[in-house]
Amino acid sequence: MELILKLAFLLGSLLFIVAAAELFTNAVEWVGKRFDLSQGAVGSVLAAVGTAMPETIVPIVAILFARQASGEEIGVGAIVGAPFMLSTLAILVLGTSYVIFRRLGVRKNMFDVDGRVIKTDIAFFLAAFPLAILAGVVSHYVGAAYGEGSQAVEVMHVVKYALAIFFVVYYVIYARRVLGAESEGEHSPKNLYFRPHAHHPSLRFILLQVAVALGMIIAGSRVFVFQIDWLARYFGMAPLVLSLLIVPIATELPEKMNSIIWVKGGKDTLAMGNISGAMVFQSTFPVGIGIAFTSWAFPLNSYVFASAVLTMASALIIHVNLRRTNEISYVSLLIGGVFYAIYIALVALKVF
Repeated sequence: MELILKLAFLLGSLLFIVAAAELFTNAVEWVGKRFDLSQGAVGSVLAAVGTAMPETIVPIVAILFARQASGEEIGVGAIVGAPFMLSTLAILVLGTSYVIFRRLGVRKNMFDVDGRVIKTDIAFFLAAFPLAILAGVVSHYVGAAYGEGSQAVEVMHVVKYALAIFFVVYYVIYARRVLGAESEGEHSPKNLYFRPHAHHPSLRFILLQVAVALGMIIAGSRVFVFQIDWLARYFGMAPLVLSLLIVPIATELPEKMNSIIWVKGGKDTLAMGNISGAMVFQSTFPVGIGIAFTSWAFPLNSYVFASAVLTMASALIIHVNLRRTNEISYVSLLIGGVFYAIYIALVALKVF
């Protein structure tokens, strides 16, 4: 009975988070419209940050409020797992949606994105994420070689704090570059939920919806984290493994749903930018939090490092595709599913 109750709380908190993310995304799209921002800026920054809020808040809540050991594992797993899910499963969903809509005749045109926007996203991601993973690997082996309290470990702590600041600044630089891009014209979001009958809602209602949605995400994420922690102990699983697989899948539902809707409507730059922009955000801001407030240390033979390698491999394929043709073939999107399957096999076989 307790298990059923916990699962109900898990599902309920997840639905609550998804609803809050929808409110948040709707509001930030209106911010984009009010300030005449480009589709790249709306997709890669505003919508990406909005839909990335659940998987950003979940690790923060886990690190701050869950039991110390499991909280850190859930936090690190969710932080590293988010880019992994985005570059594999979310990309696969995007490519599959395109194929299905083409087969059904819902859309006739080929998959078409603004290569400059997505190329910028992937390049920023491939510059940041490997550095974050390298910091975790070096931290682990420095700690193992010299021991806690040694001068080498203390130096490593200083380096990690500096990196945490760097990642936040790095994302600000990226966001300013994307937000500074020229607008491609009008983009029409759905009516603001807080003013459903207003064609031009005032900025105060837009910002109020942003604030309420953010509060809902924080509340829902706290309930969600405690259920994950309990289920991990109930099934005898490491919270790290559970958070790498379950938390990102659940919290990335907004990105997946938004991208499917945009692909159906032929808004491929928004669809892809929502994912690639979230990848940049997830590899910088949450990583900075993880580096600053957890041990952020993992060996080469770990699920964290394995997922990171697969993440970078999938992103690299898309980057090469963009460099060669300035476009993204749907085949390169489907390949993301291969990397996801490899990781599932590693977990099922208990390789680490």
